[in-house]
Amino acid sequence: MFQYYSQSSDGLMGSDGILSGNLFDPITRNRLGELFISASEGFNYFKPGDLRKNTLIPPVWLTEIRINNQVQPLDTTQQITLHPGDNTLTVSFTALNFSQSRKNQYAYRLLGFDKDWVVTSARTATYTNLAPGDYELWVRASNNDGVWNKRGTRLRIHVIPAYYQTFWFKALIGLLVLGLLYGIYRYRMAQQQHLALIRDRIATDLHDDIGSTLSSIRIFSEVVQGQIADVRPDSVPLLKRISDNASTLAESMQDIIWTIKSNQDGLDDLVSRMREFALRLTEARGIVLNMTVGEPFPILRLSVEQRRNLYLIFKESINNAVKYSACSRIDVRLSVEGRVLHLQI
Repeated sequence: MFQYYSQSSDGLMGSDGILSGNLFDPITRNRLGELFISASEGFNYFKPGDLRKNTLIPPVWLTEIRINNQVQPLDTTQQITLHPGDNTLTVSFTALNFSQSRKNQYAYRLLGFDKDWVVTSARTATYTNLAPGDYELWVRASNNDGVWNKRGTRLRIHVIPAYYQTFWFKALIGLLVLGLLYGIYRYRMAQQQHLALIRDRIATDLHDDIGSTLSSIRIFSEVVQGQIADVRPDSVPLLKRISDNASTLAESMQDIIWTIKSNQDGLDDLVSRMREFALRLTEARGIVLNMTVGEPFPILRLSVEQRRNLYLIFKESINNAVKYSACSRIDVRLSVEGRVLHLQI
């Protein structure tokens, strides 16, 4: 038999007063509308008109709280605190409806975690590994005829963060990382300064020792040329060659010293050096020099090897143009695209 008086259609069961056992046809109905149904253990008699819907709104109570499967005491504040390591929370609840209580339904939602209500016939809700923060577990229930207690009950939950989840710990880690990065930066700067001091010391030693020695050789050879020009004229060309070689070597030494110096690492320093060399060479031959630099011209730092190679390429190109091209004008254009230097002569 089925309950047409409500939305359910699960039939009338033993809990409704129906005798257990097999039911047999026919079903007899008298003039008053009363039904008589035979069964193997007797017969069932009832008045369909006496069936009434249960309109009682069932109160909802929390019955048990377990943390990591350990029962926790309930208090009147309806709140609980989870500490680090409390990974599993199970809350049991019930509806105070004793009329066919097996048909009671429940709905729960953890605000801050669940997006929607969870509808179930089970009387427990379990959550694992909740993130630190504050939550509210709301529980609703309905009686056997689907009448809901929409107000329900609630449990406030506070999850304490582990030390590594706190703001101060994260801030400390951030400061340590920043300190480490700053330490690395300071170390690299100290290394660069140390290398710069070594380079400057080498450049100074080259200038003071080798440079002055080459200058002395050139001067002495010129003096000797004047002294023996009349006595040993055949030795004058040799002395002149010594003087010229000393001058050439001194000029090359100046280029090496310029390359090594730490305060000449910029691309603009290289351009100034190139312009100075080209002007000195072209003006001596009466050649017009037109040297243009593309805009914008970035500030780039060059290594010793890069500066040396670029300068030697430019120097050799200008020397060849002056000596072998028989030109009256030299155009030089420098431009930078990204980190690529374009040189046109």
